[in-house]
Amino acid sequence: MWLSIPIGAIKEYAVLYMLASIQNIDYPKDKLTVNIAVTDRGIPEDLEFTKRLQTHIDNSTFRHKISVTVVKPSSEEKERWGQYYAVICNLHELRKQFLDGDAEYFWLLGGDNPPERHILKGLLKSSQDVTSALIMQRPERGRAFDKEGAPPRVNPYPMFWTYEWHINEMYKRRDLEPTLKEELRKYWINLPLFYLLITDKKFFAKRVSFGSGCSLVKREVMEHIGYYLSDGGYCSEDIAFMQWTHALGFTTGFDTRLHCKHFDPNGALY
Repeated sequence: MWLSIPIGAIKEYAVLYMLASIQNIDYPKDKLTVNIAVTDRGIPEDLEFTKRLQTHIDNSTFRHKISVTVVKPSSEEKERWGQYYAVICNLHELRKQFLDGDAEYFWLLGGDNPPERHILKGLLKSSQDVTSALIMQRPERGRAFDKEGAPPRVNPYPMFWTYEWHINEMYKRRDLEPTLKEELRKYWINLPLFYLLITDKKFFAKRVSFGSGCSLVKREVMEHIGYYLSDGGYCSEDIAFMQWTHALGFTTGFDTRLHCKHFDPNGALY
């Protein structure tokens, strides 16, 4: 099992909680490695953050092997990936290291998504190629303010989506010309035709899309798909990953019975 965590100085508020959660993972110590990729933008704040992170690790007792890789994005990568460049560069490095090894699963955690103790064993019960636990989007903080001067907040909501129409339905159509199918395929990948599911029920959903904050991916998927932006730049790298997952015929599952927390800079957990 290869646990990957892309992180940077912007997520330092979550580091101690994340490390404590990693220490508590219920999984054999010789079957899981923890791999952290840290962004170095060439500024003092990033160097200082990396030193503090390494100090925390060196002065803690982890059951599982843990390593830290410093990733220095190039100017070309920054220009290519825009606001997503840091996490994409970290994910590229983590994926490359994973593929160089022999682990069967790529478990990805966001830098502010501390896992509960038994969540990995829960994810492994799924037969899907890519599986996610429930992650709640944190309340939004817009620019508008209420009468007391406090920013407005909305209720957190589950981050997963179901499709208006799925690409498999198009593949089954025999009345469509191959060239038209290919154009529809490109359109579907680059412009997700899904809608948010708002629910508080507990169930397992298949053929859905979700963010990558607590996702378990089989090796075969990682061999075919990386983390990039779509051609149109319409969605983030995790949603683009899911679009390709569906387009290439891999299966997906989302388990609302498994809850991976979303840590807020104000100290709240959702």
